[in-house]
Amino acid sequence: MLQPGEQGKKPVVTLTTDLGVSDWYVGAMKGVITSICPETTIVDITHEIPRHSIETAAFVVSTCFQWFPPKTIHIVLVDPGVGTERKAILLEANKHIFLAPDNGVLTYILDKDVKKVYEITNTGLMLPNISKTFHGRDVFAPVAAHLARGVPTNQVGPELSKESLVQLNILTPRVDRNALLGAIIHIDTFGNIITNMPGEWIKKVGEAPQLFHHSTKHALRPVETYNDHSGLLLLVGSHGYLEIAVAKGSAAAKLGANVGEPCKIVWRG
Repeated sequence: MLQPGEQGKKPVVTLTTDLGVSDWYVGAMKGVITSICPETTIVDITHEIPRHSIETAAFVVSTCFQWFPPKTIHIVLVDPGVGTERKAILLEANKHIFLAPDNGVLTYILDKDVKKVYEITNTGLMLPNISKTFHGRDVFAPVAAHLARGVPTNQVGPELSKESLVQLNILTPRVDRNALLGAIIHIDTFGNIITNMPGEWIKKVGEAPQLFHHSTKHALRPVETYNDHSGLLLLVGSHGYLEIAVAKGSAAAKLGANVGEPCKIVWRG
């Protein structure tokens, strides 16, 4: 079990939410954490996840967590089902700790080296009065702070199986002869279309690849940078997935693309 507060190292807690920064919600969570564990370093990954977009949060945290030190505690709070019967969970993977609602937001973390999963039920680690509408403040923030102080992860509640957790229903990427099949899993702030196809698959793409989207064919050009061509670009993003982009433009706007849609790239056999 991981204990972030061990050996006198300063604990780190990250926050990934759809709460925005114009309201008091994020400040309240930080206040709870620092009241319980003042020495905590709190890092805002982002609070600009599109409202209720579990899919976006799942992608963001999965591509960002590994740049933090081992034993970092990650709160992932996109929680449209707050106050319902959905579970609050703790997941240990790749020497990191993730706290989140069980709604699929940790889907891509489940592909990592998962060690333990627990349901968060120990009310002794939560605030005394738990709001039905703000578990970020009343459940996840205090639990994170107690973990930062050194409370063992197995004290949060009963163990769960990895297989019991909710996962997003996303098309599994595959290669089918002269076609790459997958899904759009993220559209970033530049309008770049990020797929769930592994970046190394770009080596499979032959002459004149084309993107099939909304029953329309679009020519693609395999490149290494965003400035290599004026049309639709196919490249490997910093996240390691295949990405479709437009130099100094938005590929998502050009194609009318949305997260969750299938993505098919074909080439001449």
